[in-house]
Amino acid sequence: MVSTSNDFESWVGEQINVVPKSSHRQFFRKRTNPKLEYAYNVGAVGSFPCEKFSRWRKYALSSRDQIDNRKTSTLKYLQVDLVPGVGHVWEVDGNFRTVTEGPPVTTDGSTFPLGERQKIKWTNGGSWMSDCVGCVIQVGDHNIQNPAVNVQGAEGDASILPYDVVDLPAYGSQDLPSIESPAEYPMFSTWIHENEAALLNTTVLEDSDQCNNFPNFRQPIPHNGVGAPDGVFPTVFGRSIDPVTLEEHVFAYDPHFSFYENTVENPLMDGGGQVVIDTADLVAGTQVKCQNARRNLLNEDHCKMSYLSTACEPNTRPDKVVVIDMPNLAEIRALTGRKLYPVSGLVITDEKSPCSSSTSRWVKDETDTSEYHQLFACVYP
Repeated sequence: MVSTSNDFESWVGEQINVVPKSSHRQFFRKRTNPKLEYAYNVGAVGSFPCEKFSRWRKYALSSRDQIDNRKTSTLKYLQVDLVPGVGHVWEVDGNFRTVTEGPPVTTDGSTFPLGERQKIKWTNGGSWMSDCVGCVIQVGDHNIQNPAVNVQGAEGDASILPYDVVDLPAYGSQDLPSIESPAEYPMFSTWIHENEAALLNTTVLEDSDQCNNFPNFRQPIPHNGVGAPDGVFPTVFGRSIDPVTLEEHVFAYDPHFSFYENTVENPLMDGGGQVVIDTADLVAGTQVKCQNARRNLLNEDHCKMSYLSTACEPNTRPDKVVVIDMPNLAEIRALTGRKLYPVSGLVITDEKSPCSSSTSRWVKDETDTSEYHQLFACVYP
């Protein structure tokens, strides 16, 4: 806040008329990217595993496993089982997380119970302190060390790990850089460890089929565990090779909260319609509404016409989307008995439009014999 003079009146005038306006919302959106599973509950999304800017971690348990209220008023549960020929298999809400050679390591040397569901406790204000390999997390009556992600023995066994392990780019390269260095956050170096998180910084996997069999991370999978949420997201894994040391690194996909750009100058062209569609009929969480705004004095200079099939109206929540293609038109005609036909290449002007009145005249093109449509010409009165 600046002014070219010392009086308060001129300062207010310059703030209103000279200084470019800024937006707290825009500033917040550009800098917000926390861990969050049910991001769509607040009208946001997260990258899918193979999408650019998806996040990956090396620690098996996450601070998101400690959330006390995820719109379901429930907690997550950990169960560790000794599986012959595999090792100690860790599962959270029935979904595989890692394999360890021995049982969970407790801080006081006590024995962690195997084969039992143990509640992952919520640490008020300190859940982020568990986001590293070896960091302590409270499970049941025990404080245990957070293990590293490991798929050895579980990979290839669909009863344990039902999804393929993604081949990630070379770890440490520009396409998969290491992020969250303790040198950048010296006050938190106890809990932020070097080389335990990565960012997918390329679109190369978006064009591959590696993630085709993955679940939709906007549609939780039904889960009937006692005390657990009605729906959960499974964990998927990736593997990368360090090009310098040739060391293999195994990661778990780490869902994060992110935003699509939706500013006054560059509004989201479908108004958030795709997210609305993706979050319909949820087993857990809440379907979002369209995220655009009606025309007003602030945005009218930047309004844009959308021709996307997913476009939706502000503050609505459509239940179903029917694509008006040729087969669906044939079904609609059969159900309603009405002769509905698509019109393409029709130029509509303010002076002459078949849509400007309740009636208009059409002449059939007798040369057209196609199955799904017939050619007509509009005859203006």
